[in-house]
Amino acid sequence: MVKKRFLWGNSVSSMQTEGAWNIAGKGPSVYDIKQASQEQSDFKIAIDSYHKYKEDFVLMKHAGMNAYRFQISWSRVIPDGDGAVNEQGLKFYEQFIDDLIAQDITPIVCLYHFDMPLSLAQRFNGLISDHVREAFVRFAKIVIDKFAKKVPYWIPINEQNCMTFAEGFGNSGYLVGEQTLTELYK
Repeated sequence: MVKKRFLWGNSVSSMQTEGAWNIAGKGPSVYDIKQASQEQSDFKIAIDSYHKYKEDFVLMKHAGMNAYRFQISWSRVIPDGDGAVNEQGLKFYEQFIDDLIAQDITPIVCLYHFDMPLSLAQRFNGLISDHVREAFVRFAKIVIDKFAKKVPYWIPINEQNCMTFAEGFGNSGYLVGEQTLTELYK
């Protein structure tokens, strides 16, 4: 499936594009509780690619794109972040990936683009918790095992450098605390 060619495409996160925040078993993420404003999108709706992505893939193909880096939403696959797997979520991404490949667009998956399942952020304060990091590893294994034969490129964390300065707290699902340097590095 992997062709030796220059990859030309675009990159998005699930919260920037999917919408469908409460459809087909998806659990809430930290972005689903953010209020829309003039400066910030309504992530519950986004651009509704959950329902319209096939149209986007055709446009990408016509624009000459041959790669698409997207995020698989952790809370769409495991609604509470560390419990039962939502088979509807996996099925959505399987069809999504198959439809990309049908357009001869190489899928590139990002596993974490700051879209922490809300349950983990509220219960454990996000990635500062060992429990949440272990839950992320479990999520990653589930997704990689499911799609490894179709997805040639994987990115574990979007812009990991953004985790090392103040906005790293929000990016990691950290909701409460003193925001110390020690916590930031953890």
